[in-house]
Amino acid sequence: MGSIPAVNIVAVLHLAFVSALIGVIATETVMELLPLRSKDLHHGAIRFHLWIDLLLEAPLALGVVATGIAMATLVSELTTYHLVKISFASIAFVLGITCILRVIRRSRLREGRAPEDVLEKETKKIHLTAAVIYVLLTAVVALGVWLAYHRVLGFYG
Repeated sequence: MGSIPAVNIVAVLHLAFVSALIGVIATETVMELLPLRSKDLHHGAIRFHLWIDLLLEAPLALGVVATGIAMATLVSELTTYHLVKISFASIAFVLGITCILRVIRRSRLREGRAPEDVLEKETKKIHLTAAVIYVLLTAVVALGVWLAYHRVLGFYG
């Protein structure tokens, strides 16, 4: 019985980090959209989003990046599909950092008792950044599934 290839172990770790990150992002989306229906939830969403970003999203995103880099070094060949996926994921990561910084800024504005219209303007910027990230992540996930499928075919097909 042979050993499991390192790329497969890293791929499973990468998938675990990606899955957890998607769960956190989905939770944040619900939390950010609920105040659109009920304004009294806005300040709570601001507080909770900050701590979710700092304690969950940032560490999980770093796990995705670390395992993604490891996978890129372990695959037998980096194809154009890999490079497109890496490019989209890198842009999404930078935008994710931007979004976290916006969340921190909005929280500080709330703590400084900024007017509601200022907080809502910051919230709209966060929503716009998130929308672009979602588009990129959809492409990244689709490419990831396609690449994983073809990697498995290469090993087992």
